Amino acid sequence: MKVPRPPWPKKWTKQGRNDYYAGVRKRLRMLRARRYLTTRELADRTGTSQQTVWNYEWCGRLPPHLMGRYARALGCSIEEILGETPIRPLTNRVSQRLLKHVEDMLQLTKWHRSTVCHLIEALRERHANIAAEAEKRRRYSRPPIAR
Repeated sequence: MKVPRPPWPKKWTKQGRNDYYAGVRKRLRMLRARRYLTTRELADRTGTSQQTVWNYEWCGRLPPHLMGRYARALGCSIEEILGETPIRPLTNRVSQRLLKHVEDMLQLTKWHRSTVCHLIEALRERHANIAAEAEKRRRYSRPPIAR
């Protein structure tokens, strides 16, 4: 599969290229977040390390020979990663409201994202404990005596 060359002309400045790669990095982060993948899961799917995935999302350039792997792992096309076509919305799996929350989380600082994740984990743990207690009460309660 032939990988398209970046769409800027040779006369573009260094800042133009940096803006282009910053857009690619932002789209990689957004596509990964929309699929609910961690950097570790994306690394496993693409055969790279977690540090490499982080590097491509925050400060590096995604090499052309890896674009096909990343597109397959993210369930999108190379053109969507490069920004030549708009990113297709996820249809039946995820509500738009939840996607908005995920995109908002990407705008937070690392410390704030970590805090939100800890809150979600605490709520999930509390919910699991409440469900387990309810199941225990249901299982060990005596049936009513028929009169």
